Amino acid sequence: MIEAASLDERISKSEKILKDDSSSRVFAPLADALRMKGKLDHAFRICRRGLRTHPDYGNGHLVMAKINFDRKMYDWAEQEIDEAVRLDGQTRASEQLRVEILISRGELDQARKLLGNLRAIGSNPLYVQGLDDRIKRLLSSRERRETERIPGGTSAVEASESTVRRRTYSIAETLTEITANEEVAFAVCAYRDGVVVEQCGRGNFNADEIAALGVEMWRAAESEEMIDNFGEPHRISADTDETTVMILGLAGYRLVLLCDRKANLGSLRLKLDEVSAHLNVAS
Repeated sequence: MIEAASLDERISKSEKILKDDSSSRVFAPLADALRMKGKLDHAFRICRRGLRTHPDYGNGHLVMAKINFDRKMYDWAEQEIDEAVRLDGQTRASEQLRVEILISRGELDQARKLLGNLRAIGSNPLYVQGLDDRIKRLLSSRERRETERIPGGTSAVEASESTVRRRTYSIAETLTEITANEEVAFAVCAYRDGVVVEQCGRGNFNADEIAALGVEMWRAAESEEMIDNFGEPHRISADTDETTVMILGLAGYRLVLLCDRKANLGSLRLKLDEVSAHLNVAS
């Protein structure tokens, strides 16, 4: 465990280097130290800014993966791991983080398989054993819940999973639910790089162009100056003569809506909050 004083010293030195040379790769260890101090938003901004200058720096992407893991944004963390592996190849650190993600998601069988790979590539035996012990405890807890029956012969786990199924929507179902509102003409869900995932709605719209527009609007709202002055964006909108464009930020996705200019935005925002809260972004 790194001492707090040591982290503070690392942060101080790294910040000085970055101030003198804004293009330095020291952004990665700085962001990682901020992450370990629990300053996740600050770490995210530093790392994102550095990756804009050094998009092919694998270690920078790995640090961003750690930051997003700590923010519980597991899909985004996994995307950053994939990019780090593409640039620098598979490492112990990348595979260890994959296992941590799988455990956090409850994908314990897959986590156990990857754990075998960690042993094979010579990861720290005590660390690997700690992960294995966590998986065993979680599996044991799952087995106990499966044996606990509730009235009607359904296990507690089955009932819980049934509830989750009722309360989660796929991306396609989410767009269908949103565009059922007549005030929403078209909805597009895209990855944060603008690649369209799903689209739904009425009218002759170009989903790729709408996604690109929404992503660029979101990037502008995520600029360093905007965040420093107003904080992280969660939802943004812009009015034209006939249409209101609304963009919602999800974990690794951007949801872009084209709405009637006269739409009741208050009611629509409530609906969006309701639907997006039950969105299964891993679908």
